[in-house]
Amino acid sequence: MMNFSFKRRDIPDFLIVGAQKAGTTSLFGMLASHPEIEPPLRGEKELHYFDDGKIPFGLESSYRKKFAKNSSSFFLEASPSYLYHPLCASRIAHTNPDAKIIVLLREPIARAYSGWSMYSRFNKEKGTIHRLMAETRTFEQAIEDEYSRLDVTSWYTDKRAYLSRSIYTDQILRYTNYFQLDDQLLLVGFEEFVENPHPTFRKILKFLGVDPDFTPDVQHSNRSPVVPTNGAPKCSDKITDLFARDSERLHEYFNWSSNWRINTESF
Repeated sequence: MMNFSFKRRDIPDFLIVGAQKAGTTSLFGMLASHPEIEPPLRGEKELHYFDDGKIPFGLESSYRKKFAKNSSSFFLEASPSYLYHPLCASRIAHTNPDAKIIVLLREPIARAYSGWSMYSRFNKEKGTIHRLMAETRTFEQAIEDEYSRLDVTSWYTDKRAYLSRSIYTDQILRYTNYFQLDDQLLLVGFEEFVENPHPTFRKILKFLGVDPDFTPDVQHSNRSPVVPTNGAPKCSDKITDLFARDSERLHEYFNWSSNWRINTESF
């Protein structure tokens, strides 16, 4: 178990980097309640420093101001965009090469649908940013449109990226270039986290090197709709094949095994 008597810099020791719509809000809340872990000031979850969001990358002094001074606690940050952004892994490694990284993975079609559901709700939100990101297409239309231009879809062309955000292998490989799997990088299944929260949380605490016997408040959650009321979302065969191939790569590269049953019902 790590036990720092002082902290050299006010930067995160632990980062939850994604995936989007895979339980990051719940895990952040549970970890933030641990007595050895301290979230950003005012409990702010997504600081978006490493993806040039709220704080442009390079203004480290502004980023450090988000955390308490002279604290002996481990600092925590969670921005689910960090997994998808192509530069975040290298930026995090440059800022804190000793950081511990958590990646939550969710069955890819369910994750894509939950992302579409979130952006569809932006139509009801006030504010220019929400309106610019609002989704007006059906789920089927959106993923078929993205599939037709998948080779050019990136953070810079489509931040919604329902399919690309659910193709996990290449995103994780960016992190394994800098952080060793299991020692500094932990992959956690969303479904495992939901179905067995306490043993999964204990595994996460052991990975982080803090007291694993702490019992969290499991009420922290983001209760947005995740599946349509009339059944599981449907995808064409080419899209389910895309996700099936990526699941095979996850096992090949990271020995990742899941109980995902990628929906094979086509439209």
